[in-house]
Amino acid sequence: MNNPTHIIDPDGDIIIVLRTANVSIADEEAETNGEVDPPPPPPEPVEDAVPERPASPPAPESALEEPIPEPAVDDIEQAPVPVPETPEEAATESGDAPAPEPIEEDLEEGTSGTTYRIQASGKHLALASPVFKQQVLRAKQRKGIANLHEEPGEIYAEDWNLEAFLVVLRVLHCQNSQLPRTLSLEKLAHVATIAHHYQCKDAIGILQDIWIKALPSPDTTRFSADLTLWLWIAFFFDLHDYFSQITSAVMSLSDGPVDSLGLPFPQHFLGNMELHRLQEMGKVLLLLQNTLDAFLNAKRGCSFECSAIMYGALTKELHRVGLLSPSRLLPVAPFRGWVYRQLLEKVSSIKSPTWCTRTRDRWGYDSGISQHQCDSSSFAQLFGHLDDSVAGLELKTCLLDQ
Repeated sequence: MNNPTHIIDPDGDIIIVLRTANVSIADEEAETNGEVDPPPPPPEPVEDAVPERPASPPAPESALEEPIPEPAVDDIEQAPVPVPETPEEAATESGDAPAPEPIEEDLEEGTSGTTYRIQASGKHLALASPVFKQQVLRAKQRKGIANLHEEPGEIYAEDWNLEAFLVVLRVLHCQNSQLPRTLSLEKLAHVATIAHHYQCKDAIGILQDIWIKALPSPDTTRFSADLTLWLWIAFFFDLHDYFSQITSAVMSLSDGPVDSLGLPFPQHFLGNMELHRLQEMGKVLLLLQNTLDAFLNAKRGCSFECSAIMYGALTKELHRVGLLSPSRLLPVAPFRGWVYRQLLEKVSSIKSPTWCTRTRDRWGYDSGISQHQCDSSSFAQLFGHLDDSVAGLELKTCLLDQ
């Protein structure tokens, strides 16, 4: 059954065969998505879906065609032209096709392995995307330009989310009136991924403000997969303020390397971000170690008593918050399981000791006893300049590193 399940252009000369549709980013393990450009299809295009079986008596040619799985109910309502069940119905339906329905309607998620056939205009695809342009040219070469008027050529795609893919196709066909005004965070990440693959960012970018403004603000108080989705959206759409905010939150809240979720981040980008996180944690621990050594070697403190008291207090407090063992300062690189913000919370909770000393006036006479105060007697003063968040990265710097 070669009838389209979705129609973007009723007069379109290209059928996009989308396999394994409705992939969820949260469940996605593959790091590469997109076009699958197989060798020229065999005479029987549906033989790919027919499993090998023991030899059996020859069957009529129509019996060998295994139909594509029927789309869900919502998807059937989404398609502007229902798939006819008989050749007679197909002939009837081949006349004036009704206008395509908007894709704002909910699409029921298909199961893994579902295949959709989307009728589109090869000219629109080729004008908007150099990747589509190459696919359309190859399809025309395989089919023959003269034959495209009788039967559309086929190009192939794989692993795209169906609803997001339809959004991109409608943008490329200038069908803005049929586009949704809002997209979920994951759907927008899908759209950005598809637009990145087909190199049609300029066509999508005109709508980015509408979709992004409709999203809830990112939650930067805890690390989650949503932060990774936001990171990709900020990177792809050149959202400089969001990018700095999100990279700061990711490096401050993650406890190790960030999972890409299959999103096409630039090579080494996530690794460089993890390296920056480790460097910032290393700076904090180095400051603690150097301060401890300075009190031990009397390089800090206004007197022997001051150095001794502060060294003992810092040793006890680092041990209390779990940052010091009898033999070394903890944690140790690569700091797996340690979160920068939690480390700073431990440091800020370190208590300063208080003690009294006898003071003298400017003439050298005893002026009594008072609480000791000097530049080295307060941990809040020594460590108070530390920020509980890693500074965010600049987008322009990351773009230069690609």
